[in-house]
Amino acid sequence: RRCLRYQKPLALMMLDIDYFKEYNDCYGHVAGDECLIKIAQTVNGLFRRSSDLTIRYGGEEFVVVMPEAGKDEATKMADRVLERIEELDIPHERSPVASRVSVSIGVTSMVPEHHRSFEELLLTADKALYQAKSAGRNQYQYLP
Repeated sequence: RRCLRYQKPLALMMLDIDYFKEYNDCYGHVAGDECLIKIAQTVNGLFRRSSDLTIRYGGEEFVVVMPEAGKDEATKMADRVLERIEELDIPHERSPVASRVSVSIGVTSMVPEHHRSFEELLLTADKALYQAKSAGRNQYQYLP
């Protein structure tokens, strides 16, 4: 509502752990839970502004809401997330993408308008996430 009132951008990032089912099948659910915790802590640690919100959104998906962040800041943060997940160096021998755990990220941003809903923003981020997966995973894609 604040972004709508002051006509500031609102960015959203949706990320998914690549081939997480295969990770669980290979290493077990305890290791899967530990992996989720490490990813969550890493992502949450990157977003230090009090207005940023990191949420687990389903099994191996996370959403980050970034008020007053436009395309440049949101995509810069997506790059940082990819780098930090890579630095965790969590082995994933069943991933066809990399030898370690990786994530795919969908990013979007907009200046809110009265006739547009938050669900539209979420759907756009989800489409961008799908594009990142279709393009080979372990990357981000941005859709306005």
